[in-house]
Amino acid sequence: MTRSARGTLIGRAVAQRTLVGLVLLVTAGSATASDQGITGKKLLLTPSKFMLISRDPSIDLTGSDPVGGSDSSITFDDGVIEPVPFVLPKPLWSGASTLFKFKNPDAPDGMSQVKVAKIKPGLLKVVGKLGPYASLSGPTAVDVVVSLDGGTNRYCMTFAGTASAGKLFVKDGAAGTCRPPGTPVATATASATPTATYPPCPSSGESVGGFCWYLGEFGASCDATCAGLGKTCSAGTVTYAGTGGTSAQCDAVLSALIPDLAFVGDQTCGTGGIGCAILFIELGKPGLRCSDTPTDCAAMSFETFSRACACQ
Repeated sequence: MTRSARGTLIGRAVAQRTLVGLVLLVTAGSATASDQGITGKKLLLTPSKFMLISRDPSIDLTGSDPVGGSDSSITFDDGVIEPVPFVLPKPLWSGASTLFKFKNPDAPDGMSQVKVAKIKPGLLKVVGKLGPYASLSGPTAVDVVVSLDGGTNRYCMTFAGTASAGKLFVKDGAAGTCRPPGTPVATATASATPTATYPPCPSSGESVGGFCWYLGEFGASCDATCAGLGKTCSAGTVTYAGTGGTSAQCDAVLSALIPDLAFVGDQTCGTGGIGCAILFIELGKPGLRCSDTPTDCAAMSFETFSRACACQ
């Protein structure tokens, strides 16, 4: 797929540009000390959702009031098509001073495609239920700008990575430059090796690394999870996200299945081969890779675990 073809926008994003354009007009005139180039922790883009996380300690909210001030926004710019903005209307914000939260339970409907957002000193998080691009392929560089309270503060990041099967997942994005809206972003260098493309996964599965992934029920083996879908457990369960793969690949799979998941890396689980999974506990639901025992499709996880299974 060519880079121009992959730039086709999701229809709903286009429908909201008139509203968001009002936000950007305000933002365009705010290239001041409130423009903050910050590092990004994670960026996930798919046609159906997106997730942005920054834990930069320099994040500063001074002067912003997204509750009582102006609408906020998040904008994506891949340098191929025009920037794609999403509005975060002020009626959906709550909080004050050093902590603000945005919540839209109807996303991608209602007033915004953005579902939740949170910002405080040292933390910025935005999750949406509709991605900014219909498809992505090959080397990709995306500038992300979060404009808080009509641009009273702007937070700018740059993520560069390789998209596959319409998805881009990048960790540790660089601090960006808060350019005036519409300034082109540098495009990634074309790869000499064609990027493989894969058909979409049925039954609400997520395609990562050429495999279709599904989240199993508590305590279920991947054999049982796949059989329930009329499929069989694929080797990717072991060779991609399990002990035959890498911890980073397990993180990518779990982030695609649950975008706002916290990943804690390789762990000693004592559960006998469950591999890449989510542990549901009172304090949260961390993602992890059980690396103490070789991953096995037939392994039954404890009732507090939900396995990530590649099914074919």
